[in-house]
Amino acid sequence: MRRSYVFLLSIVAGFALYLLSCQQASNTPSSPFLNVYDSTAHYVGMQTCKGCHSDIYASFMETGMGQSWDRARPYKSKAIFGDNQLVYDSINNLYYHPYWKDSILHILEYRKEDGKIVHERDQTIDYIVGSGQHTNSHLFTVNNYLYQAPITFYTQLGLWDLAPGFENGQNSKFTRPIQQECITCHNFYPKIDPAAENRYSDVPTGIQCERCHGPGSIHVAQKQNGILVDIKTQTDYSIVNPRKLDRERQISVCQRCHLQGISVLNEGKTFFDFRPGMLLSEVMHTFVPRYTDSLDNFIMASHVDRMKMSRCFIQSDMTCLSCHNPHISVKKTSAAYWDEKCTTCHSSKGTTCTAKDATGQVEKSKCVSCHMPMSGSKDIPHVQIHDHNIRKPLSSQEIKSIAQFVRLACVSDQQAPGALTEANAFLNLFEEYESNALYLEKASSLLHTIPENERTNRWLSLSIRLYFLKNDFKQLIAVYHANSNLLSNAEAWTNYRLGEAFMQQGDMQEAIHFLKEANTQQSKNLEFINKLGEAYFKNKQVSLAQACFKQVLSLNSKNISANVSNAWCEHLAGNDAESIRFYKSALALNPDYYTALIGLAQLYVLQKNYGAAKPLALRAKKINNTEAVRALLQEINLGGGPD
Repeated sequence: MRRSYVFLLSIVAGFALYLLSCQQASNTPSSPFLNVYDSTAHYVGMQTCKGCHSDIYASFMETGMGQSWDRARPYKSKAIFGDNQLVYDSINNLYYHPYWKDSILHILEYRKEDGKIVHERDQTIDYIVGSGQHTNSHLFTVNNYLYQAPITFYTQLGLWDLAPGFENGQNSKFTRPIQQECITCHNFYPKIDPAAENRYSDVPTGIQCERCHGPGSIHVAQKQNGILVDIKTQTDYSIVNPRKLDRERQISVCQRCHLQGISVLNEGKTFFDFRPGMLLSEVMHTFVPRYTDSLDNFIMASHVDRMKMSRCFIQSDMTCLSCHNPHISVKKTSAAYWDEKCTTCHSSKGTTCTAKDATGQVEKSKCVSCHMPMSGSKDIPHVQIHDHNIRKPLSSQEIKSIAQFVRLACVSDQQAPGALTEANAFLNLFEEYESNALYLEKASSLLHTIPENERTNRWLSLSIRLYFLKNDFKQLIAVYHANSNLLSNAEAWTNYRLGEAFMQQGDMQEAIHFLKEANTQQSKNLEFINKLGEAYFKNKQVSLAQACFKQVLSLNSKNISANVSNAWCEHLAGNDAESIRFYKSALALNPDYYTALIGLAQLYVLQKNYGAAKPLALRAKKINNTEAVRALLQEINLGGGPD
């Protein structure tokens, strides 16, 4: 009996282990496609794909994705050039002139005053982004740091203008960094420098096959070993075929880039981690702000979101691939093709077109033009795109003239993402799109819904970020002290924000501690190095401060802040000639850099060079008419005589 009992226990234990293993397996993502979750699968590059799929390669290279990114060369540009091609930023009084010299693209920034040119910056361009169907935008590198230039060519209207996000006084000139979220949608994956956020050691030229099919190493190895599959009758599981995925995973492939919004990465994930065959929610959640006019007003890359609003989508198994062939350019697709896609479904349901032309006849080849009309977008000027919300044309009563924020909608997946993820989305919305205090209050409310006994490192990091964006450094430090036991393995930006907060509150030792931690995590992040240098400077450790600023300039000689900071240090060391040189370098890069204007004017006043100081102080007054500027001008006038 004892032996039977032991035997029975072993069976029960074995069955329990089996159930446990099944449960664990069910919680572990899996895919029949071998390259989705296999960490050893790697990218082989489009030229490898071309070896066997040359016809598809040739066709794909004519698509918008195939032409998404390339070197800045005349063959790539769709823009118009000439002496009369100028962009004028009236708010900042700056002109931009694009031109070619020896097949190298340049963008010249300059300012005129009283008919004279008082500022010039000539920037060479390394990359052109965009197929030219809608736009060509322009990027440049400084020692592998990647930035966007201030002007874009808008192809549909054939005009140059300020780039999206540079309009309405928001012109950041040549300082906007190209972050990983941006480059991982507009291009194939580059090689990143993990010590910085916009530094890339290798930048490909265009979206490639493996962005939609996943890494190809397993597929290539099988073919080289003679493992062939007749794909007309079978599925080749060595590489993802998006058409063989279930609906949500198929749409995830497209919405990784065609669902622009506020992206919130899952903990431990990066923008490089999504692979075709996954659900997008395994890597990130994407939110879209809803306004009272969202029915008729939308952002450009919102194709998936708009499609999901359509009755065609809701009442069918429709996906992006129901209509689109990613291997063939839409410019080479006839109107009849799109009509056929519509009538294939609607004719079988007895649906007939009721639209009539001028002669009273039923319209031909007009499904898309009526039900997916061309429209502008909220975020990109001078472009017209097809609205993918397929529906009857809106009446005038349905079009709203006033847009008011309603909510954030998570459109990347069907399950609610949780309060912390939504709070993160509101912080991203505030920081990256619109500095509306309402979004910070929404984030604050969501964070306060988390009970004290459920608060984690993530909750504390988000709370620190919230008070940082509010510029409430006192409360930031109070929250940190009250919950410091939660902070473990703090990310670099959390350490940076803590360092800034302590510096603003005058605790330089703590500030330096946290900023050194941030710099350890990202040793080539220029903002982090500059901030640590600032903390050393305020702590009267000038030699350590200048070592930081010189490190920045060794990495990027065009960093304006480091030029100004070096000017401070040189002045303190009694090297005023060097100080003036650094100030002038900063102003050559940005003639409106306020601290450089004030610093150089004050230095000239000390040298009693009032004539050189006055125009700098007057320019500073136009930017920010503070009491300090007025006092400086009064000192200049007293020293240099009346106007």
